[in-house]
Amino acid sequence: MFGIWTLVSRLSWSDSGCMVRYFQQKLFPEENFLFLHPGAAFVIGIEDDPEDLMDILKARGVSTDKKLIFFPVNNATNNVHMMSSKTGQGSHWSLLVYDSASATFYHFDSYGGCNYRNATRLARKLEATLPTTVPSSSKDQTSDSKCKPKGSHTHRSKRQPVVEAKSPQQTNGYHCADYLLSTARALAQTATEGIAVKDSGKQLHEHVPKAASQLRGDLLKWIKAIEEEMSKKS
Repeated sequence: MFGIWTLVSRLSWSDSGCMVRYFQQKLFPEENFLFLHPGAAFVIGIEDDPEDLMDILKARGVSTDKKLIFFPVNNATNNVHMMSSKTGQGSHWSLLVYDSASATFYHFDSYGGCNYRNATRLARKLEATLPTTVPSSSKDQTSDSKCKPKGSHTHRSKRQPVVEAKSPQQTNGYHCADYLLSTARALAQTATEGIAVKDSGKQLHEHVPKAASQLRGDLLKWIKAIEEEMSKKS
């Protein structure tokens, strides 16, 4: 997951902040979509005080008024890891999406569902503000051995608030952020075309791998353009 963020170091931005800015300004500046800051998403997932949680959600504009809400999910174990560039903010990114039309959380993980538990923890904290109607058949569907320790099992006995979507898969160990952004962009695009999240699988598998492979070049061009703009103002 580290490679893409080396492109942004000269701007003195945190990589998560760059992720948000790139999505909102370059990919889809659509008011009906909300791309939450990764740090905020992580805090929501670990916040235990109901009043503080509601304050965070309100401040970030998290509500069913948005058509789609994108939550970056990270496997960092604490907020020190999330804020430290030395730790690389954990080792994996994935994408949790709330679809207001169907009142459903979908998890898109480009590495075999590794972050499903983290996504589920986040979704549980959001259920008071973002109600869900997940059918019983949509319980934990992760089964990839590369993410699961020996002796672990899927949790099918307890209701899970997240549908594990069939996400396009990365072919290496460091393109997860590329796939997160490319998947978010593709979902936003299909939504504007009237295609529901649950029906977007074909479009994702057709477009995300190629888009993810080109993202680093696009991001570098975007950064250079911003640098040129900043140098003109200075």
